[in-house]
Amino acid sequence: MTVELTTHLDDDLVAHLHAEAQRAGVDLDTHLGRVLAADYRAAHGSREERTARARALAAAAVHEWNGAGRPEVGGVDFEDVFGR
Repeated sequence: MTVELTTHLDDDLVAHLHAEAQRAGVDLDTHLGRVLAADYRAAHGSREERTARARALAAAAVHEWNGAGRPEVGGVDFEDVFGR
């Protein structure tokens, strides 16, 4: 099956993915398919696999947030959460 995806990735991430694909001796599409398949298996695997995946996803989100200058637009503060 062929699936076409359109998304935006940071240039650094794309360069890293290209390099991984070259080291594996496959084209970028094949490598991305393998990455997605591994993530799917981790998401539906054991508790330890799901926990490791959650940690990796959280780390990626924090990295992206830090890279964007740590914006707080749309965020909530403690008063919003724990307010009277």
